[in-house]
Amino acid sequence: MEDDDLSVLDSDFYDELFVAFAQVSDGKRTTQDVAMEYYPSSSSQEHLYSLLGPMYAEPIMEQQCNLTVVLLDPRLPDMAPGSPIWFTLESVATFASFACVSLQTSSCVIRDQLIKDENMPLDVSENLAQFKVSELIYLKALPRFRQMIERGQVRVTFPDHKKYNLKSCSNFDNPSWAFMNVNYWADEFVHNVDSDFVLVIQDDAVLCQHLDMTRWNQYAYVGSVWPKKSNVLMPHPLEGMCRGMPARWKSWLVPQMRWEKQQEQMKHGVDVSKEKFRPRPTKLLDPTFPPICRDGIAPIGNGGLSLRSRKWLLEVIHTCPHFRYSGIDTTAQPLACKVIDTINEDFYFGTILPALGAPLPNALDAAHFSVEMLWPEDVSLLYYHDKNNGDDDNGFEEQRKQRYEARDPVTIPIGFHKPWWYNSNELLLGTDVSSQCKLLKYIFKPEDSRWREFIQEADWAGVGK
Repeated sequence: MEDDDLSVLDSDFYDELFVAFAQVSDGKRTTQDVAMEYYPSSSSQEHLYSLLGPMYAEPIMEQQCNLTVVLLDPRLPDMAPGSPIWFTLESVATFASFACVSLQTSSCVIRDQLIKDENMPLDVSENLAQFKVSELIYLKALPRFRQMIERGQVRVTFPDHKKYNLKSCSNFDNPSWAFMNVNYWADEFVHNVDSDFVLVIQDDAVLCQHLDMTRWNQYAYVGSVWPKKSNVLMPHPLEGMCRGMPARWKSWLVPQMRWEKQQEQMKHGVDVSKEKFRPRPTKLLDPTFPPICRDGIAPIGNGGLSLRSRKWLLEVIHTCPHFRYSGIDTTAQPLACKVIDTINEDFYFGTILPALGAPLPNALDAAHFSVEMLWPEDVSLLYYHDKNNGDDDNGFEEQRKQRYEARDPVTIPIGFHKPWWYNSNELLLGTDVSSQCKLLKYIFKPEDSRWREFIQEADWAGVGK
């Protein structure tokens, strides 16, 4: 395989590799056999495994990271060779080869496997289990990502699931509780080495094009564009994003509104001595939610493939913490804002960041970064040509239907997150998309599609009820 041009991927090579790893799953070959045949390493395995520790290589520590890519998943070391996650990481190595990568995982499943292995000592230490995790990651890594490991750009850590209210050591379930915790964005990163701006990626996401950070690093958060209305696969908020975000922001400001009400009562001589005294919040917030769903401004979130500023995330958590998941004692100081809802972290940040005036991309720029549900062409119709400037779809569904039936070409974003839920296999596996995003086809199976479920519930194109 040629390595001199990372922007060019040899589809035939990855097709062969994909088939070879399928034979590993069938027990016909070993991971080591496939790796030795297709991308042998020139260094000793013992040396290479040792590179995957809690820190980057010394040159990286001295130079610092221009971008830190974050993958939080306890299943990583136990995932089969050729699984989607390895192609996800290969896309990072191809289109963000300059980045540092922080793999945040778990050792407990591997440790349990070692304990059951009759060839292992009776007392399997945590250090041994973590070393085995590093070994497995290196063995299963595809060639370009292996090169990142060998350059010392990748580190492996083992977050405390209890600290972040995650479900269990082997099942983090939803990373939201970690991402909404104020300690996560500091403690899980190397101080003065990991970048403020991070790329969060999951095993159902893939990069398709070179990631030029100069285009994005002025923003607090960049993710794909959400539709205006709820749908069967994204049912919350029920009233849709255009109304739901402002409504949630107002509901989270209840502590400030109660203080303001009490102040107003006292101003007019109302006896409030029998009521709970409400001290002035340490920081008063503007209850007016900025314009959204109009003039090229759209709800932006979709955390599975997103760029974020850690400073801004910390600002959000300190300003409006979740009472259970923030890692902050919300009773210790008078707060203007507090979240009590059970919500996903991308909706949490996607709502509070615009309310705080954080710098965010316009709808079309966000759609050029990532697509989950809406393509740039959809975003142009929905958020730039809406005569009503509101949450009405203004014929969008019919226009998208016509474009789909005409097989019009689509603009390929820098990356995708789970697009097979909202788009047909015919589109995603067609020549137009697959030729421009060559690794996409390896991270999902045609039977994973929920397209039919999606369009049956929607009027047509998925902006839903």
